[in-house]
Amino acid sequence: MSRWVLSDDQFIERVRRWQRYRRPVGALCALLGIAGVVLILYWVNDLRTKSLSMLNEMRDVQNPTTQQVTRSLDDARFNIGFGLGFSLATGLTSAAGLATSGVVCLLAQSRKDRLLLRCWDSEPAAS
Repeated sequence: MSRWVLSDDQFIERVRRWQRYRRPVGALCALLGIAGVVLILYWVNDLRTKSLSMLNEMRDVQNPTTQQVTRSLDDARFNIGFGLGFSLATGLTSAAGLATSGVVCLLAQSRKDRLLLRCWDSEPAAS
């Protein structure tokens, strides 16, 4: 038989394996996704706080020499905000997608697979 075509026994074993590992894989994905969201939010908040304090210290310097200093501070704030926003959106989307797929994997049960296994197990082995 070709390696791409599974026998009935091989297919049933694949379905059994997936049913066995569905819940642990779903729980792992959900936990990793939630942990990712929390870590990204913590990182963004920490970076935002540090960058704002640094920029505020630069702003509080007495007697700035030119308006270019003010403009460079505004540009730096914009760039930091844009970078943080992009990182936040990308990271949260990825982590939320992972968490969602884990929750769906935990909650969604394949009725077709359960019925297939029940019918396979109840039929006497064909000779």
